[in-house]
Amino acid sequence: MNLGFTWHLSCCLRPSIIVPARSPTFLEVQRNVTIQDVRNTLYPQAQVGSQSQNYQMRIATSGAPSWIFLPPDIKIIEFDIVDIVANYPNFPIGKGRGLFDAQNGKTILCLGRWCRETLIHETLHSLSFTSVRQDLKRSLLNFFEGLTEFFAGYVMFRVYPECYLAWKEERYSHCSVTYVPFVRLWAAFCRFIPISELTKVYFWDGTRNWESRYSGLLDAIHSAGYPRFDDFVRRRIPTVEAKLLDECLKNFGRNRFRTIYEGPLGDTLNFGQMLCPSYPLIA
Repeated sequence: MNLGFTWHLSCCLRPSIIVPARSPTFLEVQRNVTIQDVRNTLYPQAQVGSQSQNYQMRIATSGAPSWIFLPPDIKIIEFDIVDIVANYPNFPIGKGRGLFDAQNGKTILCLGRWCRETLIHETLHSLSFTSVRQDLKRSLLNFFEGLTEFFAGYVMFRVYPECYLAWKEERYSHCSVTYVPFVRLWAAFCRFIPISELTKVYFWDGTRNWESRYSGLLDAIHSAGYPRFDDFVRRRIPTVEAKLLDECLKNFGRNRFRTIYEGPLGDTLNFGQMLCPSYPLIA
């Protein structure tokens, strides 16, 4: 029984992922596998928006500070938390597991802290509109972070069932759910609107016109039988998330939606109860 805290850092499967990751080639292979997993389960047209660039990363873990050159063919790499913070001062020291640097097209994993959930999460960032629209990342941070973690859970549900169960039940700290309030919100939302509609506002489509994708999502919600569902991005009062929650409560049924949204996390994140393509249920 989960009592609200994590019993262990990770499961017995983690070494099979982490130990070979010391090899850049292995990490690149795993990144490519993850991109294919996303295409197979969520969005067949998924493509990387921000291409990998030359980048000099400061190394601060030992002795005098030095630099390491990362060429374009290194798209994913693992670093110590000290080195990550030296280059990305806003990285959350206490709970950060990885990041995607959209400006340089690099996925950075935190040594000793990450597992498959992090790999999927950060790879998803590289495929999202925020990889080419930094303004969206700044103004809709929780919107996209919540969707990223939600989609990471869906990929695990479809492809890595043991990881999915550990994730939604928060068994281990290295793969527990991040951005919980926002993941809950999307999970409850998808009891009424198909997951496929959310992929259209998340994944980069080769253009910078995210606004038309968002208008399409509103149209889909209205066509699904909720014509009074208000614009929650342009009329974000007080925040996008608060406005979205309020619209869900008003349109989907206050008691029904709140029961799902506020229920046990494992129940809320049961993708088998959401509107998505048919497949054998895991949970």
